[in-house]
Amino acid sequence: MTTIVFDMDEVIYPFSSAYAAWRQTNGLTTFELANMLRYDFASVLGHAEADGDRTSTFIDDAAALDVPPLDGALAGLTALRQDHQLVVATNRYATQSPGTLRWLGR
Repeated sequence: MTTIVFDMDEVIYPFSSAYAAWRQTNGLTTFELANMLRYDFASVLGHAEADGDRTSTFIDDAAALDVPPLDGALAGLTALRQDHQLVVATNRYATQSPGTLRWLGR
């Protein structure tokens, strides 16, 4: 059986749009999705926070758990799963594992 490895964010999980909406909802910033051209949080957010703590808070938040997969992702994975072993790879912080695994397991 062939193994297919894929990234989680922006492949099955719409991280940029969900994170931008969460920040706006929680009054953390007025930044827009258009500002999220790369995952350089210090540059995007304009401060040296590097945003590990805030992204961890977001990923552990119930709102992040309610975010649906990207359009077509679930159907595509379901089809691929019939003949392949699927593996999720991510560059998320280790501290974000519980929230990440909760979302993947739902």
